[in-house]
Amino acid sequence: MQVGSTMVPQGLAGDSVRTYADAAGDTDLLIACADFHVMATQYQAAERELRAVDDTEGDWLLQRCEEELWPAYFAKLEAIIAMPARTPEGLRAKAGVLRVALAATIGAQNDAAREVQWEPHERLAWSLVQDLTAER
Repeated sequence: MQVGSTMVPQGLAGDSVRTYADAAGDTDLLIACADFHVMATQYQAAERELRAVDDTEGDWLLQRCEEELWPAYFAKLEAIIAMPARTPEGLRAKAGVLRVALAATIGAQNDAAREVQWEPHERLAWSLVQDLTAER
């Protein structure tokens, strides 16, 4: 089993895995980032579905989003913000979360559109994300 870049011996489970992998430094952050990506996928699917249905059909989905998905998504994002990244793996994981969050809130336009539509600090954040996630 692997947690982040740490190979955990077979036979360890639950808290033992966490204790072993914590030696790497960013276990909680790596787990939170993985959880965030699952939530982001659910969030994006709900957003697409909301755009695809008419207002009356979308009421139940909107209510679910407002009561469950969005609060959980933003709570996980806040938790990740509060966790320091201590390893290269943690930095890359946190940058991957930032990439998703930026794309969701600002939009994932092409390079030319970003140059015109994004503020300099938004472009700086995007550039840093690309550097850390090796996406250039």
